[in-house]
Amino acid sequence: MAVHVTPKQPTSWKRRVLVPFWILRIIVLLFVIGVYCWAISRLEPELRPAWGGIIIFLLFVIIVLLLEIYTIVKFLRDALHPSFFLTTTTFQTMFWTGVLVMAGVSFARDSRDAAVGLGFLAFVWASFAGLSVYAILKYIKWKKETRRGNYVLAANTAPLAPGYHPPPYANAAPYQHQMNAYASTQYAPNHMPAHQGEAAEYYSTQPMAKPAQVV
Repeated sequence: MAVHVTPKQPTSWKRRVLVPFWILRIIVLLFVIGVYCWAISRLEPELRPAWGGIIIFLLFVIIVLLLEIYTIVKFLRDALHPSFFLTTTTFQTMFWTGVLVMAGVSFARDSRDAAVGLGFLAFVWASFAGLSVYAILKYIKWKKETRRGNYVLAANTAPLAPGYHPPPYANAAPYQHQMNAYASTQYAPNHMPAHQGEAAEYYSTQPMAKPAQVV
């Protein structure tokens, strides 16, 4: 029977850093999606050819939102890896950087409400760039520790799977060879001294022959 064990989280993350950013960014993304959907529904017929660009922008915003949700799910499952987190945050930040640049060029041509629009986009970009900085720092730390060879996985505090029992002697100390000084002498070979035995008594009672008597 296969037992599913929850994998250990590759590194330790600070909830007080991640959770506020995630809440703020999800609210902002939902607000942007709602505003653009409302704008499309009230778009004048003569401006409908511009739907293509708006729909493409909305698709990218939805992709960013789905990546955000997927990252949160991986974090809750203790499977959020520094490289994956850095990749997703970099993609999201680059997207909003492009949006901010294009908006700046567009607002430069038409200065009406430029300050409000650029201010809002700058706020959105800052919310994504801030978490990207945290992702870069965690990735650099993880990379240095793995190169030094002393990187240890973060402790997994999740409970064991139902019905799973660790094997016996799982935490037992490894076998060590016993030193000779403490070895048992129960099965040690019993050597008879040289002066014991019938043959030894016979030869010990016979006089030693002189060289002239040897034939």
